[in-house]
Order: sequence, then structure tokens, then C-alpha cells
Amino acid sequence: MQKAKEKSATHNISVEDTMTTLNKFSADSIISALQKATNINNKYKIFVSGGGLHNPLLMQHLKEALSNFEFEDIAGLHINPDAKEACLFAILANECVCGDGNYLQKGIDGMPAISMGKISFPD
Repeated sequence: MQKAKEKSATHNISVEDTMTTLNKFSADSIISALQKATNINNKYKIFVSGGGLHNPLLMQHLKEALSNFEFEDIAGLHINPDAKEACLFAILANECVCGDGNYLQKGIDGMPAISMGKISFPD
């Protein structure tokens, strides 16, 4: 990080200010994606997991900007919120094997289509 700060002539900015800025940037990126993918007039429930769940400043930014969203810890779904990647890969594998898959190629306006990878069987 020090090298990047020197390159950008921001080496005089404190670590605290740098981390706060990165936190707000992360929140703004999440907020922007959710606003593009949803109808601002509807109510939504967002299940939160991973490291962001444990970051009170990040969660505060999200809740303040997205008042029509209800944020809930995925522990309420009987899923360990710190097992995010394991759960995600299980869902992706299930969708790849059993899911329709057609919706993946459509994408959302302004967002790229995604791929679930491929299945490689042994010879």
C-alpha cells in the first residue's frame, strides 16, 4: 500500500483515512450494483455474509443508502456467514449440473453475462 500511496502522492494521508476511503468506495460499488439490478421503489431483503458482515462501517453505509433494503445475516438461514465461498460454490455447482443456465447468458442491462464454468469428466 505504501508504494501505491507514494505513486499517487497521497503518502501524507493517514492509514485510518485511507481505510475509511476504501470502505466507502466498497460500499458505493455495492450500492451502485444493487441499484442497477433492482427497482428502487420495491422493498428487498439482502442476506449478508462474509467479511463485510463484520464491518460495522460498511454495513452502516449500505443501510443508510439503501433504505428500501432489509439486511439480514445468513445465519438466519442456518448457514454459517463465514462459509460464504463454500456455499457459493455449492450453489454454482448445482446450477451448472441441474439448473437451466439460459438466464446466465442474458445478463442484466449494463452488467456482463456470467459463466458457470464447465464440467470436465475423466476419460
